[in-house]
Amino acid sequence: MFAKPGCYSGYSQSNPSIPMYSIKKIYPVSCFAPHHFEVFWAGQIRTIDGRVGAGGREVVNNCLDKSKRLGFYARNSKLYNWSVGEEQFIGNWMADMGVESQRFPNRSICYAGVTDRSWLYIKEINSPIIKGHEKYDN
Repeated sequence: MFAKPGCYSGYSQSNPSIPMYSIKKIYPVSCFAPHHFEVFWAGQIRTIDGRVGAGGREVVNNCLDKSKRLGFYARNSKLYNWSVGEEQFIGNWMADMGVESQRFPNRSICYAGVTDRSWLYIKEINSPIIKGHEKYDN
């Protein structure tokens, strides 16, 4: 939940793809080194009624709204690990219930990545997904 905008990998070493459900820890990497996804927003969500603990729908809507302001690079066959069936996606994380949600109330992380049509894996790529992320060299 400490992530800030930049590029991250689900593994400390390069890996062509990882299951979307298995990310437990993330590692900062350069946006030009093989990586899996890019965090584009992290922060507190203001709930409509002011309650603690934003709901899932509020988090999804927040990330979608924030992503509309971004420019995304088109992918083509000249890029590393490119495949015809790949898609860019927007995802989000919220604090787990319990101690983490008490420590990070209303905090969410919005990220973008590349996957195939099955939506089971985050693909490793070696170029920025979001325009402007070239500056992140964690």
